[in-house]
Amino acid sequence: MRDLGRLCHINVTSGSEMAREDSFLSYDFRSAVRIGKVVLILGLLQGCVAMTGNSYFTSPEQAVEVARQLLLAEDYDTLADYYDLSGSDIDRSDLVSGDYFVRRQRPEVSHPGGFWRYKHPFAPGFELSQVQPTDQASIYRVVMTITIDQGDDSPAQEGMSHFHMIESPRGWQFLPREP
Repeated sequence: MRDLGRLCHINVTSGSEMAREDSFLSYDFRSAVRIGKVVLILGLLQGCVAMTGNSYFTSPEQAVEVARQLLLAEDYDTLADYYDLSGSDIDRSDLVSGDYFVRRQRPEVSHPGGFWRYKHPFAPGFELSQVQPTDQASIYRVVMTITIDQGDDSPAQEGMSHFHMIESPRGWQFLPREP
């Protein structure tokens, strides 16, 4: 109680404790308000960053390897962080839920390899083939291919897919394919 008496002014007539303007409790309240403002500002900034994604790849090669692992692990929240959604009508919640990346229901006609399940950016069985520049500065077309051995002396089937990435000074990010 002796320490509390040093920090607060005790009103002897009413017996109530009142914080002086320059006391520790008063300072602590002002600090809490300042911290609350900082937290609010950081939350707003985080919302702005969510539109552009806050994670970057060092290369398209790294993007393919990381995206493959995230798709297989169904870690759509992390994968969504690698997307630049600025200028897009796609809502980040569609990415986080996985609805943007995978189909939940098998189509009537589909490949038995399960490629039908993955919509974006590519089915995990595909491999990086090439990275092509586009007419737009800093935007690249990443071409993915897969070779399927049919067995029984049948010719191999080849499949192709692609997605777009944007390169910035911070690194590479996926660009969404508009629906």
